[in-house]
Amino acid sequence: GSFSTRVSNLKTDSGSFGTRLTNLRTGNVALVSGSAVSTGSFGAGYFDNKVGIGLTAPTKLLHVQSADGSVGDNTAVAKFVNLESTAGRSKGVDIQAGTANGDYMLNMDDQAGNTKFRFCGDGNFGIGVSAPDTKLHIQTSDASLTTADANASVIIEENDHTYLELLTPNDKQSGIIFSDGAIAGLINY
Repeated sequence: GSFSTRVSNLKTDSGSFGTRLTNLRTGNVALVSGSAVSTGSFGAGYFDNKVGIGLTAPTKLLHVQSADGSVGDNTAVAKFVNLESTAGRSKGVDIQAGTANGDYMLNMDDQAGNTKFRFCGDGNFGIGVSAPDTKLHIQTSDASLTTADANASVIIEENDHTYLELLTPNDKQSGIIFSDGAIAGLINY
């Protein structure tokens, strides 16, 4: 048989659908298999618009949202696991997007919408800043200055006193090495 009619808002009188759907097919391809309490597999799937998990009006192609207390305390909303055990074949998440600073491949905000860190399309990474000026830009607060020197690879920005701390035990050294292929100089403590 075939199934060519769109099904939407499939509900029972109580407002939820808990009955198992089976044999919903188009040609030989199963469209949906399982239930609200199913422990089986849904196989391959195709969604023609936006998918929401934990919400009814997703704003992204895949939108996952957890209401307060819905997944339990100290529990992540999502987890990706690759159990491939062959060295060189186990990869995590592949994200491909953007080519400019205004584009981003990964953005993380707090609940108030403040950017905590962002990987930009041009390869720059910002911590506390949404438009990093260089490869690594760490911003505690906006210093309200013009763009940093183009030769800088790392920026540490603060609108008050700021330091870079190298923290080691008393019996160990820390320092900064200047090199042109060989050590040309250093600051050592």
